[in-house]
Amino acid sequence: MLRKSILIVICLIFCFSLSAAERVLIRIPHAGPELYQQHLQQNADIAAFHAGQYLDMVWPIAELEELRSIHPQLIIRSTEAQMKANLGTRDIPGYRNYQDMLDDISMFEALYPDLVQIEVIGAGWGKDYAQQGLPNYQSFQHDIHAIKVSANVSEDLDKPAFYFIGTHHAREPISMEVCVAILEHLTEGYGIDPDITHILDSSQVWIVPLLNPDGHKLVIDQTDIWWRKNIRDNNNNGNIDTASWGNGYDGVDLNRNYSHGWGNISASDDPLSVTYHGLNPFSEPETSALKTLLESKRFLAGVSYHTYGEWVLYPYGYGHNLYAPDVTELSQLAINMAASIPKVGNGTYTPSPSFGLYPVSGSFDDWSYGTRGTFSYTIEMADQFIPPASQVPVIIQNHLTAAKILLQRKDSKTLRGHVTDAETGAALSATIFVEGIDGHYLPRAPYVSDEIFGAYWRFLPVGTYTVRISAEGYLAQSHVVEINSIDQTILDVALEAAPTINQSIRTVDDIGSPLANATIRIAGHAPYYSDDEGYIMVMNIPAGDYSIHISLPGYTSIHSNVSLLGNELIFSLTANPLLMDGFELGMGNWTSSGSWGISNAHSYSGLNSLSDSPPETTSNETFQLLP
Repeated sequence: MLRKSILIVICLIFCFSLSAAERVLIRIPHAGPELYQQHLQQNADIAAFHAGQYLDMVWPIAELEELRSIHPQLIIRSTEAQMKANLGTRDIPGYRNYQDMLDDISMFEALYPDLVQIEVIGAGWGKDYAQQGLPNYQSFQHDIHAIKVSANVSEDLDKPAFYFIGTHHAREPISMEVCVAILEHLTEGYGIDPDITHILDSSQVWIVPLLNPDGHKLVIDQTDIWWRKNIRDNNNNGNIDTASWGNGYDGVDLNRNYSHGWGNISASDDPLSVTYHGLNPFSEPETSALKTLLESKRFLAGVSYHTYGEWVLYPYGYGHNLYAPDVTELSQLAINMAASIPKVGNGTYTPSPSFGLYPVSGSFDDWSYGTRGTFSYTIEMADQFIPPASQVPVIIQNHLTAAKILLQRKDSKTLRGHVTDAETGAALSATIFVEGIDGHYLPRAPYVSDEIFGAYWRFLPVGTYTVRISAEGYLAQSHVVEINSIDQTILDVALEAAPTINQSIRTVDDIGSPLANATIRIAGHAPYYSDDEGYIMVMNIPAGDYSIHISLPGYTSIHSNVSLLGNELIFSLTANPLLMDGFELGMGNWTSSGSWGISNAHSYSGLNSLSDSPPETTSNETFQLLP
């Protein structure tokens, strides 16, 4: 009897602890940026945010009344029970599990062997742990599949590529469903729909429907309906620790694990956080697999699907007000896609730079655009994480037009061509630099032609541009091109091999005096060091365009792209200030004699300056020491 009572008490305590940790999705109406920032700093599980409209968060039930006392207008949008009900039953078509997905994509490969080819590009942690013999992972032996869809799919033809990615986050299973729907739409439409036929004849479409298969299983099996991360065993205990309703100790947020801007805003160092960014960029097998895929070919554009909020987002998002070099065309394509997607209620989706939702560091889109130049988009589908299964067919149908708009973008307002060796005709990997867009203050990888075909593609606004095409060992060429809204502009370029030259470079200070021991780094060459007269001589280098970096302790560095053609180049380095003083706090940093003092009659910046006779007459001079 005593043992039975103890067991009941233990059970009650356990059930109470689970109840206390249970979470709901809440909405605070009319929330502004200040409230968002407050909860972001507190590491809250932020689900969606529209400035001035609402802030949605996943919130512990035990702390709900305390939050309601601060925000009486708070409403509960979804409970755990409602989200489980939304997944439906096996009799309601809606959400697939891993095996359902694998069976369906394999069926399309069998039905359309000339259009569909499936590749395994990696696996989740579950498969690794299972192969180590760990018992808790034996049902998590999942591969990550990439589906190539293209006419003559088995051949590696000269075609640009596009991607559609699903399920970075486990609790967003409709993102997988839309990817499978795109596969179905493209294969069934080929040869019937002229737009789809043209798309698959002229491009490759790559679909990764289930990037996070292990986390997805936790949600589909209803082990933890709020789970967001993968299942990395952060504490190395051989268990999948999910007991905190989405905030378990295990797992990494895959959409915080990419290298561009990694580890900053809206990403956590705490493994308990739903936005834990991992030990380092690409620490996770899922993100590493996707990185390898995107680096294997030239992707022009793509979509990563998420829930929720009904947004179409584009880079950058790793900080506030970061407008990308290609913002004009990035935003226009987002506007076009968003206008084609009906909301669950009234209206259509909202286009925005990613920071317009909220800044995120280490995201897939920022990495894809920033390091690959791909026009990368996040589409936040629906108005909740897991819409009712019965609504899934309509929701995903509403996204197919936007997918086609993305795939058709290359057919207008596009510069394309091939770069070859003028003598041999061999393909060249060359940099395609568009004046007025490239060289932006925010970094983005340069566009280059591919090594296999020499092909390049650029999405550009309508207008006239000067385009410079350069490759090491070749003479660069500049061309003026017209981009129109009707079709593609084709510029094929044959580069002449560059003659070998001897290049003199001199480093001086602001008044022309020589600077010795400056370090000059030319891309592809060992560093050089200037002599006592500030000179270096680079012997037997092919003429052409090079990236050059010049540095000297105590001076501001120079990083520039230059043409080395044999004529002497002189670079002037500016000395760093030993002391910067705007005289806003008086002359405490200085010892003066005579009539020197502070004046507020004139200044370069701030209110004050230094004068030889304050308050000065028009004949006197004033000075302000600045960097």
